[in-house]
Amino acid sequence: MGLAKRMRELGAEVRVCAPPDEDFAQRLAGVGVPLETRARATAVAGTICTDWATVAARLLLDALSRKEPPMSA
Repeated sequence: MGLAKRMRELGAEVRVCAPPDEDFAQRLAGVGVPLETRARATAVAGTICTDWATVAARLLLDALSRKEPPMSA
C-alpha cells in the first residue's frame, strides 16, 4: 500500500488488484488508490505483454533490416 501511495503522489495512475475485502478497500481509498477486483484483472490480463524478449528481437531485426548507415560518433 505504501508503494501505491507514493506512486500516486508522483502522478502515476495506480490501481491495486486484490480479492474484495472491505477493510482493505477502505484503507486503499483512504490513500486515494482504487481497488480493482479479480474480474477487472482477468479482463485486462490479455493486454499485458509477457514476452519482452520476442518484442526486443523483433525490434532489433526491424532496425537491422532497414540497412541504415551506422550512426557517427
